[in-house]
Amino acid sequence: MPKATILAVDDNPEELDFVTLELRKRYRKDYQIIAEGSPRKALELLNDLKSSKLDLVMILSDQWMPEMEGIELLRRARGLFPQARRMLMINRHPLGRTLGKDIGTMQGLRGAVGHRPPPCPDPKGSGGQVNADLSGPGRAVF
Repeated sequence: MPKATILAVDDNPEELDFVTLELRKRYRKDYQIIAEGSPRKALELLNDLKSSKLDLVMILSDQWMPEMEGIELLRRARGLFPQARRMLMINRHPLGRTLGKDIGTMQGLRGAVGHRPPPCPDPKGSGGQVNADLSGPGRAVF
């Protein structure tokens, strides 16, 4: 039986590699971990998963991407996989834009896990560790 999927989406290759590495360290035994650098390609992948009747358990998305903001990707993902947990990773916007209204909208998306800054490598070089509780109600912590 195919493993359920965790999808990470970020247009920054370094951040995507780091998040993917941490997810694989913790979850590769139980889940298929997929990394995608484009939100539009991520939506295509989600449609493929849905048509193949495969399960998505969590999607993590960067907020600030040129093709589509993460909040919009999570909205669309909810339409395909309403049971999947959704995590929005937020860095400061390079132009100083704030999320204000978007955060309120995200909080209205039932099942959204929350918003956090993307995980950063441990300054000591150990790489840090993503600590996400997929089985608990509405928790994911980096």
